[in-house]
Amino acid sequence: MNNDTKYLNVDEIVPKVRKVVTIKGEQYEFQTPTVKDFLDEMKRIQKMQAEHKADGDMDSAESMALMVQSMQHSISTSFPTMKPATLNALTYEQIAAIRNFIAEQLDEESVDAENEAGNE
Repeated sequence: MNNDTKYLNVDEIVPKVRKVVTIKGEQYEFQTPTVKDFLDEMKRIQKMQAEHKADGDMDSAESMALMVQSMQHSISTSFPTMKPATLNALTYEQIAAIRNFIAEQLDEESVDAENEAGNE
């Protein structure tokens, strides 16, 4: 019988690349969402969808406003030191670019985690 012990120190698991967004000369560091953050976001999206299904069809202005609010929420949780006033002063193109930057980071982490587990 083999008594070898394997350890996994999850404290050592950190993003391979530090991601930072600069707005008007101020830097904001990306914070990887926790499982709780992810679940809270899913609940928030489900609640929003349920509210709007009950209201009936949304017009394009309502749909666009919800999409922008969702992107702002995602950015504010990913960059928690960013003030709401800073976020509200951004253009649509800027928040879309930041949101894509976040999605790219999460996709990279997911692929890396899969590869580390021996998946291809």
